[in-house]
Amino acid sequence: MYKNSPVTPVSVPVIAIECGNNVSCEALVDTGSSVNILSKDFLNKLIHSKNVKKVTSTTVQCVSASNNNLKLLGQCRVKIKIGHFSWKANFVIAKDFSWNMLLGVPFIKHSLMQINLHENNVYFKFQPHFKFSLLKRVKKEVNCVEQSEVIGTPEIKKCIVGLMPKCVR
Repeated sequence: MYKNSPVTPVSVPVIAIECGNNVSCEALVDTGSSVNILSKDFLNKLIHSKNVKKVTSTTVQCVSASNNNLKLLGQCRVKIKIGHFSWKANFVIAKDFSWNMLLGVPFIKHSLMQINLHENNVYFKFQPHFKFSLLKRVKKEVNCVEQSEVIGTPEIKKCIVGLMPKCVR
């Protein structure tokens, strides 16, 4: 991908979630996230519907996929339901977050979620015959750099450029 070329939309794994008392949302399933995240706006909806009663402070620090620091406001516990399965999960709350909810590695591991991008579904290891379709959502790619661009500190760049094949430079 080149810096000045149009950004190619990509399909991302999103699943329908129900939180507590009939509050629905779409959640991004992200195997690269070490935390579960709620947006501040969606937290307010959950508080208003009495699905979240307590928010506590957090010392967690998060960086987005585009290497921007996320402003975290606290953390909370939310009951979430996928199909007829439900769990209570811990979430950090992000001030400016483009998704209502992100299910990261903690939820994926705890729930035994299995993600099948080829068949566009998820299932849970304890009940593999119940499959839940991923929603068709498209986002623009992030972290696009020119193929031959070397990223890193100046010291690292010198080392890497020396190792690159001449046809790429």
